[in-house]
Amino acid sequence: MFDGRNARLVDFVDVRSSGGEKRSDDLPSTCSEKALVLCPKCGKPENVIKRGTRITKFRGYVQRYECKICRVRFVFTPYIRMRWPDWIYDVVLDAKVTGLTDLQIAKAVLAEARRQNEKILISPKSVSNIVKRALKILREFERYAPRKENAATWQIDDTPQPFSGNKKSVKGNTDPKSHHDFLWITNILQEENRYWYSDYVSDNRSYMDSEIATRLALQRAKYGPQLVKCDGYRGHVKGVGKTLRHVEIISKTKKEDYGWINRIERLHQTMRSLAVKKKRHFRSIKSLADTVEIVRIFYNFLRPNEALGGSTPARKAGVDYPWHEGLTWSELIRFAFNFLRKQRRSS
Repeated sequence: MFDGRNARLVDFVDVRSSGGEKRSDDLPSTCSEKALVLCPKCGKPENVIKRGTRITKFRGYVQRYECKICRVRFVFTPYIRMRWPDWIYDVVLDAKVTGLTDLQIAKAVLAEARRQNEKILISPKSVSNIVKRALKILREFERYAPRKENAATWQIDDTPQPFSGNKKSVKGNTDPKSHHDFLWITNILQEENRYWYSDYVSDNRSYMDSEIATRLALQRAKYGPQLVKCDGYRGHVKGVGKTLRHVEIISKTKKEDYGWINRIERLHQTMRSLAVKKKRHFRSIKSLADTVEIVRIFYNFLRPNEALGGSTPARKAGVDYPWHEGLTWSELIRFAFNFLRKQRRSS
């Protein structure tokens, strides 16, 4: 069978690091296959053993498991009712992060499948469904995953993105940067551990965007900051102030302090180097929002950060998940799926 970690396409689209070693099959014990599989009945991983395989039309050989206590046999996959092998999910999501379109990704997967003598037919719509399913699982995991560290300082900033779809111009907006050919991405970053909390996309630049982005960041962080830094845009001060009424907000222009929000501006450079290219035109707010969201999850959970000593912002924020260099999307989604399944059974 084809191993996605050795695929040429994955090597082409892999953007995790910066001169690190190639992925290895020797994973730490916390990320072993047995530890990632939970019994669907009792929810305990220690009683699960391998029990043969089954041959499917599209996924080939699929590992079957059995619980020694419950005597339940099952096939584990976080992609319920989706027929693709795991390597396709890794290839699709890695390619999505680099900025390829759904059509380009589908053609690349088909070419790779032909090279490996695999009979796989995938459409751009299937690529979109894979991304949606992954976002749904990982967003829910991020919302309920416990954290150990508290943030002291947040940075908020927004950046424009070219837009080629149909959008009505906003009446009464006198901001010269607010043009009907642009969408706005409002981001919130934790300064100490560089965790990217919020990425709200809108068709207008106003204080309400900052307010919504702040509420979204509070849901994911589960606590409020002691200080919020922003540039000279007054909408950030007003929007954040409506949500965080007892938090200090300091606004400085670049003339007053050039490096006041340098870390979130560095985040914007990283975002531009990935799927959200500076000159890339998006046709809808939803397509831009999904693209920014998949880049945000990649940045927080999969991409090693040199400023954090090669770790990820999620690990520095205290999120407990089996990270290692070369962690794949399918491994992360399996862990998140198991965590959510256990969470539902305990509640």
